[in-house]
Amino acid sequence: MLREFTLIPIFAYIFMLTREKVERSIIIQQGIISLVLILLAMILPRIWIPVTESYQLIDLSANGLLYAIVLPFIPSFPVNFIFSILAYFLPLFLLVSPKEVRFAVQELPESQRWYLAGYTILVLLLSFFGGTDYNRFATFLFLPQVMLLGTLENKVTNQKLIIVLACLFIFNRLWMYFPDWDIQTYRNFYGGFALQLNIHTLYRILELAGFIFIGYFLHRRGILNNSQM
Repeated sequence: MLREFTLIPIFAYIFMLTREKVERSIIIQQGIISLVLILLAMILPRIWIPVTESYQLIDLSANGLLYAIVLPFIPSFPVNFIFSILAYFLPLFLLVSPKEVRFAVQELPESQRWYLAGYTILVLLLSFFGGTDYNRFATFLFLPQVMLLGTLENKVTNQKLIIVLACLFIFNRLWMYFPDWDIQTYRNFYGGFALQLNIHTLYRILELAGFIFIGYFLHRRGILNNSQM
């Protein structure tokens, strides 16, 4: 695991310490030790393993920095990025309401809230500027989703779980072969590929909106809020 995402937990931890007004000496001591060890684990393999080809859009070059500036203004990038993030949080949209999510966040200890805030912001930044297959980068958001669902487990009924599993089975095409034999079909299969904006992207966005509406409807009508697990 050589990706820069490896640095996120320690940076989120340091951010949490700063918000808790921990002594600066403790932050510096813990931060330096952790960063040195993590950076060594990331840098040494990059030095020892020869790289002959790179597909990175952004790097430490004039073109790479220019890409970083213009990416937000290229429609396909923000559209696919937002789609991928919302798609990854589909279980949360289906299982609980926005009001319950706000309640769950408030119920978390302050230190955990600051940690999750730092973690989530860093994941979003690195995901947007990290490549083109946003669906894969979105999976690093497993931590906030798991913690929020864990806090709200008493709100989840057996009926809701059945509906969510059925929706995810359909939305994620779990019954179909993964089309790795054709690059274009592969990119259209799930959507969320940053360089691609076409009719398949629209279909996936509309499909996601439909499933989110199902969750909204269930919560709005108070359906399946009985018989707790």
